[in-house]
Amino acid sequence: MKDSNFAEIRTKVIQDIIQLTREKYVYPEIGEKIATQIQTKLMNGEYDEVIDEMELAFNLTSDLQSISNDRHWSVVYDPKGVGDQVDPENEADEDRMRRYLEKARKTNFGFERVERLKGNIGYIDLRLFEPSEYGGETAVAAMNFIANCDALIIDLRQNHGGYPSMVQLITSYLYDSKPRLINTSTIVQRVIPSNFGHSHTSPGNVDRISPSMCSPVAIQVPGRRNLLIT
Repeated sequence: MKDSNFAEIRTKVIQDIIQLTREKYVYPEIGEKIATQIQTKLMNGEYDEVIDEMELAFNLTSDLQSISNDRHWSVVYDPKGVGDQVDPENEADEDRMRRYLEKARKTNFGFERVERLKGNIGYIDLRLFEPSEYGGETAVAAMNFIANCDALIIDLRQNHGGYPSMVQLITSYLYDSKPRLINTSTIVQRVIPSNFGHSHTSPGNVDRISPSMCSPVAIQVPGRRNLLIT
């Protein structure tokens, strides 16, 4: 698409993102802030030097994430996959659920890798916290696999957030049966229009587990010698 029409198409893509952000972002006041700043960048010519689709997608993703402090944002250029895209506003609920479950199954409900390392150390590479009502059996299998390990590493460096119910399920394996108060103040159940997708952890929570900002955290848990969340 490197022709004389690219500048016009580039502007149209950015304007569409601005409009959708104002109309659809789950936090309206933040959506307005994002849209205004992207609009200012467009008017100031900050995207004029972008000459191809991949660079435009990269720059927009970077700007949207940095302005919103929300790493759920992603702009992708995928001409081959565009035919498979579905407009959620025109999709039946049962079709949306079927498509979601198939996608979640193919990613093993976020559990990318579970293994026992040398030294009897359990390791879980967890990419997403899927709802426990769908990913619960996979989570139980993963936690049972590392049940006899002396230490556990939960790798969240490539985790994109998700649902509190899965966080609660996994956490339940790390403590004994004694009632405990767990601080979940950083987990927010977003109120989202039914045609706009699912709820996720809050932007602040996502940043703490993003690859560029995460530091390993060692936690002492009764019944386990060490737990490392990285």
